[in-house]
Order: sequence, then structure tokens, then C-alpha cells
Amino acid sequence: MTSDMEEQKILLVDDREENLIAIEAQLERPGLVIHKARSGNEALGMSIANNYALILMDVQMPEMDGFETATILRSALRTRHVPIIFVSAISKEQKHIFKGYDAGAVDYIFKPVEVHILNSKVSIFLEIDRQRKVVEQKNEQLQREISERKMLETQLVQAQKLESIGQLAAGIAHEINTPMQYVGDNTRFFQDAFSDILNLLQNYENLLEGVRTVSAVSDLIQLVEEAKEMADLDYLMEEIPNALAQSIQGIEGVNKIVRSMKGFSHPAVEDKIAIDINQAIENTITISRNEWKYVAEMITRFDPSLPFIPCFPGEFNQVVLNIIVNAGQAIAEVIKDNPENTKGTIEVTTLCDGDCVEIRIRDTGPGIPDKVKSKVFDLFFTTKDVGKGTGQGLAIAHSVIVEKHGGSLTFESEEGKGTTFIIRLPIDG
Repeated sequence: MTSDMEEQKILLVDDREENLIAIEAQLERPGLVIHKARSGNEALGMSIANNYALILMDVQMPEMDGFETATILRSALRTRHVPIIFVSAISKEQKHIFKGYDAGAVDYIFKPVEVHILNSKVSIFLEIDRQRKVVEQKNEQLQREISERKMLETQLVQAQKLESIGQLAAGIAHEINTPMQYVGDNTRFFQDAFSDILNLLQNYENLLEGVRTVSAVSDLIQLVEEAKEMADLDYLMEEIPNALAQSIQGIEGVNKIVRSMKGFSHPAVEDKIAIDINQAIENTITISRNEWKYVAEMITRFDPSLPFIPCFPGEFNQVVLNIIVNAGQAIAEVIKDNPENTKGTIEVTTLCDGDCVEIRIRDTGPGIPDKVKSKVFDLFFTTKDVGKGTGQGLAIAHSVIVEKHGGSLTFESEEGKGTTFIIRLPIDG
């Protein structure tokens, strides 16, 4: 029993049974299945229903000859080519041979058939068919691998996004906590201050009433003076505007974080959309602040003349986030090893360069050792300690920028001085 890969089918087409039997006897070999058709119409139906490696067809047949059958078959099969060899007893004139080639034949054999010629030509086309099946099988396997790889990349992107969101959520909660603390403390202060002011105003009201009746004025003045001293009006007049300003600043801080989070968490889109690259980076810097603010100062140099750039916003934001978080972690390593060092620097620059927008993210971390530079974008490669990174971030970032955006992601690094990652995106998308 042969496998589908080993089994090959040949169709013999001839209106005479003895010719079919004679050719079949000459071609019998392991793994070869021979079908027989006795007319052009029968051959057409069988060819559409089966995947033949080769068709051996007589030319002179009633109703529809071999030339007409081959012409119709070539049109009917469109998406797959089946080689046809004409086997004919008609004259060997060139016009008949050319007519056969015009009909779609790949070869021409004249009757009476010489066994060695027939077997030699059939063997050639059977081998071609075997190689075709091998190539098709490899292509199918490659397509499966490509699909699996794309699926894996998608899953990794989603997994990393969830991981990033988890980390960012804790950082954002911390970031929101500070301005909200201003608002809470100052609101309680206003509550106490307003109570004192109300008491003072009530005493002023009592004083006015007393003055109107000109009785017990001195006692009322004494009460007002005590209320004024208790309220510490000068202190309140100085501190209330400051508390209001701090509260407004805190509320604006919360609003900025919420707006940035909304901009960063852009819903997935199937097609690229034009976005403000500067604003997208600013949003990412804001929501990732807790990841770098303790170890680095952030410097931004944005080109205000940048055009809107077609891209996938969510995935672009994720790339920038990965690089900024990595930069903060790299600087943290330097500070840990050298406690006397002050904060490092992360500098983000955007500019137009020809038909591309260039984004440069520079850090003052330890730099990338020469021996691992070639592996930086390899999946699962990481220089971090166990539990501090999966090595997926930069590999996915490279895939997103290069494969999905048609851009480039490169880096420049010098040990002991830091690293600069360079993203280039085509302006026309």
C-alpha cells in the first residue's frame, strides 16, 4: 500500500481498447495507478476529478479529437497544469506536431510506440511530478510555519501588552496617588478653614448688630478679636490661594495621566491610521513615568513640523514603551553599581529625515557589549537576571517596526556610555 505522496496517477486516452491494454502493460510499475478513458469527453471528466501526473492521449478519436480535448482541458484546469503527451499514428508532418503543441501538449510520440522511448519520457514526467509534490509539500509546510510564527508573534505581543499594562497600572496608581493626595489634604484644609471663617463672620455679624444698638460693644469687640485670632486670618489669606493652586495642579495631573492612558491604549485597528507621533510618544512617557522617574531625567526634543504618520498606534506605542522602560532599567543598573551617581538621562528626539520620520531614544545606561550586539533583536535573548525580563520586547519591537510598518529599528551603543535606539518610519506609510 503506497502513501499519497508515493502514489502517482496516469490517464490513458484512446478509443481502441487494445491500444489501452498494450500501453498499460508497458507502463506498469510500483506506485503507479493507471486510469483509462475511451473518449475525449470521458477524459475531461476524469481529469477534473483526479490529480494526474501525466496524460497520454490519442489524436484520432470520434466526436472530439485529441487536439480539441487538450485545448478544452487546458482551459478547464486553469489553476493546475497537467502535462499531455500525444500518442498518434497520423503522419509525422510538422504541422501536426505544431498543432499538438498549440493545443497544450508537452511532447509527441508516434505509433507504433517504442517501449524504451515511452518509458523514458513517462519516467521524466513522473519524476517532475514527484518533485512538484515535494515542492508543494514544502510550501505548505512553510506556509504553516509562517502562519504559526505570525500567531506566536501575535500571542507574544498580546502577552507582553498584558504584562506591560499590569506593570503600568501599578505605576499609574502611584502617579495618580500623589496629585490626589494634594486634593484630599487641601480639601480637608478648606473644610477646617471655612469653619473658622464662618465663626469669624458670625462674630462680625454680631458686632454689627451690637453697634446698631450701642450696647455691649466692648464685649462684642472682644469676641471678634478672639475669633480673628483663633481663625489666624493672615495665615488663611496666604495659604488658601496656595492650597487652591495645588488642588488645581493635582486635578490637572490626574487628567493628564488619564488622557495619556487613553491615548496609549488605542484600540486595535486592521489598517494603518495617521497619528501625531509626538503626542503618541508624550502619552507613553507620561504613563511610564513611574518606571523611570526615580533613576532618570527625561528630556524631549520634538520636531513640531512632523506630519501625521500612518501606523498601527497601539503597536507603535508598545514599541516606544519597551524601549523607554528598557532605558530606565539600564540606567538603574548603573546607579545600583555606583551609588554616588546622580540620576541618568533619557532623551527622546523626533525629526524628519528625507522621506522618513526618525525617533531616537538615548539613555546613559551601561551600553550593550560588543559580543551580544548581534543578538539584541533575537527572540527570548536577554541580558537581564532571571525573572526580570523574557527577552521578547525588542524582538517583537523589531518585527512590528520592520514587518508591519515597513520601517527600521537599529541601535548605536558604546559600553560605559549608553545606547541609542533609532526608529525610522516612512512618511507615506
